[in-house]
Amino acid sequence: MITIFSIFWTIINCCVMAGAIHLIRTKTDLIATYGCSVLNVLAICCIVRLLFPIEFPEHQLIISDSYLYSKILDPLTSFLFPAFPDWILPLMLFVWACGSLVQIFRLSCSFLHMYRSLNANVVKAEPRVFDILYSIEENCPLKIYVSKDISVPVLAGYCRPAIYLPEFDWTDMEYRYIFLHEHTHWKRKDLIKKGFTNFLCVIMWWNPAVYLIRREVSEIIELNCDRQLTKQLSEQEVFQYLTVLKSSLEKLQYSRIKTNHYTIEFINTAKRYSIQQRFELLTSRDKPSRNSTTPKLILAAIAFLWMYGSYYFILQPNYDASAFSLWKKDSTSKDAVVDISDKGNTFLEEQADGSYILYYGNFSMKVPTEDVDAGLYVYYPIVPYEENSIIQKLFSDLNKFFKHIKGGLS
Repeated sequence: MITIFSIFWTIINCCVMAGAIHLIRTKTDLIATYGCSVLNVLAICCIVRLLFPIEFPEHQLIISDSYLYSKILDPLTSFLFPAFPDWILPLMLFVWACGSLVQIFRLSCSFLHMYRSLNANVVKAEPRVFDILYSIEENCPLKIYVSKDISVPVLAGYCRPAIYLPEFDWTDMEYRYIFLHEHTHWKRKDLIKKGFTNFLCVIMWWNPAVYLIRREVSEIIELNCDRQLTKQLSEQEVFQYLTVLKSSLEKLQYSRIKTNHYTIEFINTAKRYSIQQRFELLTSRDKPSRNSTTPKLILAAIAFLWMYGSYYFILQPNYDASAFSLWKKDSTSKDAVVDISDKGNTFLEEQADGSYILYYGNFSMKVPTEDVDAGLYVYYPIVPYEENSIIQKLFSDLNKFFKHIKGGLS
């Protein structure tokens, strides 16, 4: 089930997981030693947690916080409880749907503007360029265009992907490594992966962690591509690849098209640190690395246990009962005493329609099933519904008897 607390708990966990991904990704030595497999597992676990912001009240351990978390959620809980208005849930679903529609409209407009701009001033590349691409894969379906509005080669297009080149003079060697890079992205379906992160931003727009994970996935895609590409290259060819990256960086000019979320660039012009990290990883390829899979399995297991544990636990606010609201007049004295409900004097009785009745002394109140499933009455024993149950009849008769006595005394 999805509740307010499960959504907040998802946001907290995903932000922490996205922070862990960023911390590991920036450790160049760690990636050079163990590769990107740990990052891939962490990203998958975080995405799964994003897609399923649910809780399991019957199987969860509640972490109660009476201080910081309770203070933060105090305005919300004061508004929602103890009576949850019937119009709140439809309103929340409506706001969720409207936010998703706004995201779809915003991303669609941005994508269409980028795609039209890319194709506004393009010409088809000369046959010599296609021959270089066909030397990598014969009859490769990728089209190649030259655009005046970009300053770095990009791979664009979900349905009909194509390579767009700036209007520069490139050598055959530069063309080869540019096409190797973009061809590797195309074979790995990296454009689809980036499109999926945009889809996450549409349906989970309210979760700030989704934008963090989209940025990190984009960086991981580049690291995976370089690692996959250089597996088939010799040391000299890796040096040539670095030379082409460097020359592309030197040719960078102002680009009128923002392509980051919808295309894959040969050089990410927006993040200089990622360029530096790619150079460091490529130059450290010949360093001795640990081939043992044990550390990778340990880190992957930690990531999985983290995700699993986030479903086993849930953080909820804990509010101490106010003594002023519980004081009542004792019939035998003039002093005010505190009467607090607990497991010894309060219980829930399940009804035939699935609802519950809360019994507390001579007080009874009907409780919706949703509130019980949400864990609002988890501390009280529940008498299950059973037709013609002797125990249920006994509780009911005792309750009526106590009500009668209390009414007579008053």
